[in-house]
Amino acid sequence: MSVSDEAVRLAVTDNQADGTDLINCRKLQEAQKQLDEQDKGRETGRPEYEDKTNGETGTDTADAVDIKTITVRRQLEEIRLKMTLEAGRQLMKKGFQLDTDSLSKIVDGLKDIENQYYKNLLKEGNAVVSTENVEVLKNSLQGIEELKGMPSYILGSILPNRSTETVNELIAAGTELRQAFDKAGEAYEALMTKPRSDMGDSITKAFRNVDAILEDMKLEPTQANERAVRILGYNGIEITNENIQYIKSYDEQVNQMMKNFHPAVAAELVKKGTNPLNMPIEELNRHIDGIKSELGIREEEKYSKYLWQLEKNNGISEEEKKSYIGIYRLLNAVEKTDGAALGAVLKAAKEVTMNNLLTAVRTIKSGGVDAAVDESYGYLEQLTFTRENITDQVNTSFQTTGVSDKKDENTKYLEEKFSYMSNLLKDVMEEIAPDKLQAMGNPEEILHMSVEKLQEEFLNTEGNTDLEYDYWDQKLETCRKLTEQADDALKLIRDYDLPGSLPNIQAAKDLLSKDQTFYKQLKKLMEGSKGNTEEVKEAGKEQHSVYLPDISEGFIQALTGPETMKVQYGTMEQEVNKLLNQSYSNPIITSQDIATLQRISYGMSFIQKLAVKESYEIPIAVGDNITNVNVTILRNTGEKGKVNVDIDSKTLGKVSAVFSVKEQGMNALITCDNRTGLEVMVNNSQELKAAVSQTGIEIKQLNYGIGNKISGSDRYNNYNPENETEESSYNPEKDVTTDILYNLAKTFLVHIKEIEMNLNK
Repeated sequence: MSVSDEAVRLAVTDNQADGTDLINCRKLQEAQKQLDEQDKGRETGRPEYEDKTNGETGTDTADAVDIKTITVRRQLEEIRLKMTLEAGRQLMKKGFQLDTDSLSKIVDGLKDIENQYYKNLLKEGNAVVSTENVEVLKNSLQGIEELKGMPSYILGSILPNRSTETVNELIAAGTELRQAFDKAGEAYEALMTKPRSDMGDSITKAFRNVDAILEDMKLEPTQANERAVRILGYNGIEITNENIQYIKSYDEQVNQMMKNFHPAVAAELVKKGTNPLNMPIEELNRHIDGIKSELGIREEEKYSKYLWQLEKNNGISEEEKKSYIGIYRLLNAVEKTDGAALGAVLKAAKEVTMNNLLTAVRTIKSGGVDAAVDESYGYLEQLTFTRENITDQVNTSFQTTGVSDKKDENTKYLEEKFSYMSNLLKDVMEEIAPDKLQAMGNPEEILHMSVEKLQEEFLNTEGNTDLEYDYWDQKLETCRKLTEQADDALKLIRDYDLPGSLPNIQAAKDLLSKDQTFYKQLKKLMEGSKGNTEEVKEAGKEQHSVYLPDISEGFIQALTGPETMKVQYGTMEQEVNKLLNQSYSNPIITSQDIATLQRISYGMSFIQKLAVKESYEIPIAVGDNITNVNVTILRNTGEKGKVNVDIDSKTLGKVSAVFSVKEQGMNALITCDNRTGLEVMVNNSQELKAAVSQTGIEIKQLNYGIGNKISGSDRYNNYNPENETEESSYNPEKDVTTDILYNLAKTFLVHIKEIEMNLNK
């Protein structure tokens, strides 16, 4: 609805005459129609359309009308900004009449819908839904969105204080500067968005000598360098190599923050009790990176998407596919050096190109981490990975011609450059896509392109939007299937007070399944990697040291207390990560392979979270069989001195054991869901009694019976986070100690393992 200020004033004046204060959309439309008809009447000279708005009005009345006009205009703007098709539907569902209800009522309705959106974000992130948290979340998301359109020149004015400047302070400085620009009608570059189209030419004219300045300084005419010169020039700061680097580094930090500040990330920050607007940019970026990882936004997902796009793009040849996989693996290899490769290139005063980074990675792989990169290392033939080296992949379809000349780098500002280039590499990893690489041409040229120019090319190259939509449609369908029949998984997640993220749902469903538990998936992965052992050795890779019988024995021996179990889980994580990284390095990996590896990674993370609550997933490996065991120590649920052990065995069936230890001794109930398994357990009861007696625990009662098949999620409902503080009421004279409970669990697991070994002879 387009309503002029004159129409608003007319509607308000009519209301004053009628003695009513109600302004609605219908009245505004009628007022606008009346004015339009008056304009037509003036053009035709028809007297019935004389101006009815020029009557004499007293000063007090005029002031009241003006104030009311301003209020109505503000309300209209609020509605315009917040109204969407979906918002309109929600309002009508709630009984609002958009034509006849007052503007203030509609504004209030839109505010309620808006606040509900932020409440839902907090709920999804398991954060406390309070008025304070809603306001912090809303102000943060709206503030960052507003910051994107602020003049980029504020980066120069606050450059000296950039390490401590908060988002709120950036917004305040930007608002003041933007108002000055708008008042003068001058053009400006926005921090994140493009310059206003109607003022773009004036910006170009104002800084027409930028390229000449860069040429004199022997700097590449990239958009980042040009923008830095304009920011320095506007603020009257001396244009030097050093100041250009400082501006670029700060600009990249701010833009990364704005780009990565997604609603889910913002909700997680609020959940942690943090107000993002009060944090310096560099610190906020560190928090965002950590949260993205926690939420499952990982490098593996990016690689999976990249491979999926390669697999679905029929316009890319097999040779090009191998080249593009090689480029991605190069970027990933640089990232895996934790900055060592980038630091080596900068220390050697070399231009940061893909080629020089690859040479640095090769140096690190050969043990020369501290060696500088120079021409004596030659081209890139020596760096090898699993099965096929990266250089061969990159240059599969193009012949290498040699190394281009490199410009010297100024090492005086190594730290600032390192931070800047690290952020650029993150951007490149975010933006890289097969269709963009294809549009850029020869992969060899990409190797010799500066990282700054490469990032610029990626940002300016339009991707295949149809393929992008197809990918997210496929992801949406995967999510839909994952959340179907997930009641047990969600119950398990809620019982342990864990986030209801998709990775957690996947891991919980796998854990509760019979054949897709973490350890069984890990076993399949190890079996699949056996055929690659010789190739792995030839490529100089260490063979994986993950061996399930060793993991099993390690956990059984570590069942002496929570600290020893924590160490054991950490040891397993290190070894499993080695295997996963080795698998990710496979040059012929597919997007489906990555999905499998991700599930294993999610599963490992999930059982570690359960272990923090003293609920342990332990494998018993006997022959080719993996028996899944859950051991839960009950010390904070009001039932102190209890151990629950649930077993899903191929030979015994489902076995459940509950051990209750008091100062008088131990009572135990062991059930099995089938007659055969129960008979085996009963036949071995004397061995169990003897083993328990050796621990110094007196057996008061040991019962066996047929048990009903319990649902998987009910095995894990022993944790009660509200009773965490009960540890403080521990009475050493009456309550059993932790080591007794863990030792009892260990004894029973050894007993089960011996039974299974005898059955498998």
